[in-house]
Amino acid sequence: MLTLPQSVAGDWIMSSSTRLLLGRLRGLRFNAGGLFQSELSGVRRYSVITDRCTRNLHCVESCLREAIHPAPGEPGFGELKQLFIDPDQCIGCGSCLSACENAAIFDIAELPEALRRFAELNAAYYAQDRGLSFHFRS
Repeated sequence: MLTLPQSVAGDWIMSSSTRLLLGRLRGLRFNAGGLFQSELSGVRRYSVITDRCTRNLHCVESCLREAIHPAPGEPGFGELKQLFIDPDQCIGCGSCLSACENAAIFDIAELPEALRRFAELNAAYYAQDRGLSFHFRS
């Protein structure tokens, strides 16, 4: 049995090769920062911003992957009514959920049915950067 030392915070201290090995054994995929996404369920975890967003930027400041845009100075910041999370960049860590004072951000698995369109809206915002069109529907 493989045992690993733990830090004071309780996080595993691992080399990148150990993370890769354990990730394959446990069905987890670790990113370069040591955070992981579960692939056991076949559903990738990520967060979604809804229309409750007030653009106070707390989520942008808390995001570990810089997956929330547009930020101040970026195209669209002044025109759009809300911010968006890139589902391809988000690792589902939940730091933005904790930072949001308006409860505008949901984990995709906990997104209420009435707000499901915002998952598509978040993805569509980033699709425009990848050469696809984006139309904001209220």
